[in-house]
Amino acid sequence: MTDKSTWKKRETTIARDFGTRRNPLSGSMSGHSSSDSLSDTFYLESKLRANPPGWNLFLDTRDKAKKEKKIPIVVLSKKYHKDKIAMIDYDFLLELLKKSGYLDEILEVENEL
Repeated sequence: MTDKSTWKKRETTIARDFGTRRNPLSGSMSGHSSSDSLSDTFYLESKLRANPPGWNLFLDTRDKAKKEKKIPIVVLSKKYHKDKIAMIDYDFLLELLKKSGYLDEILEVENEL
């Protein structure tokens, strides 16, 4: 089992990456949001697992993409559902949000509140 302080540190780091703070009472105990962060824009859910679902699939895809000098994206779909979920490298996501200016815009708005 993962030590409580370990996953709390991970949640704190992720929240900071998105310009916010960790929600100390995430889940059912929270009166304002069950998100792992206090962001007004992003609903962040962080799970720290020894072997998370999709992990090996993404690493395999990333290795193949690297050989072809491409950006790895794994898209998960479920039969009879229109929704699609994309798995991309975390640092790449942050880079995209920063380069697009989107993360800075969100942070400005949240800081004004």
